[in-house]
Amino acid sequence: MNDELAIPQKDPDAFLRVILCLGRAMITCGSEIRRVEDTMSRIFIAYGITEYDLHSIASQIVITYRAPDGRHYTQSVRIGIPANNLGKLEQYNAIARRICREMPDIPEIEQIPPMAGLHVRQNGLGIPSAQVASVSFSAAASGTRWRLR
Repeated sequence: MNDELAIPQKDPDAFLRVILCLGRAMITCGSEIRRVEDTMSRIFIAYGITEYDLHSIASQIVITYRAPDGRHYTQSVRIGIPANNLGKLEQYNAIARRICREMPDIPEIEQIPPMAGLHVRQNGLGIPSAQVASVSFSAAASGTRWRLR
């Protein structure tokens, strides 16, 4: 078993990425939202994190937590179209129980067979794309005309 706060302090972004990948996989396999939130909460508690906020809906998960150094870390992930795959869902539940029980390092979690193929996109295009889309929708919704020349 690792030191209680070692993983989140070592690499907070990787820690959140792994939790988001697991949550997304569970929702995509047909899990109920409240069960996914409960699972992610149990992982935070297992690693000694008590100040966190997570919000899940069918299309997105957002997580923020406060590290012992006082910094806040936030990440989100968009969820694809869900399908019912209860066999895979049981595998992800087993991974979550193992994470809570053993508190493995992030690279070890990423090597667990069902987790090995899961990734959260980190290409950097999400924020600029969202900004362009929001400006476009704002202009359309406001009723004013903008002429592009």
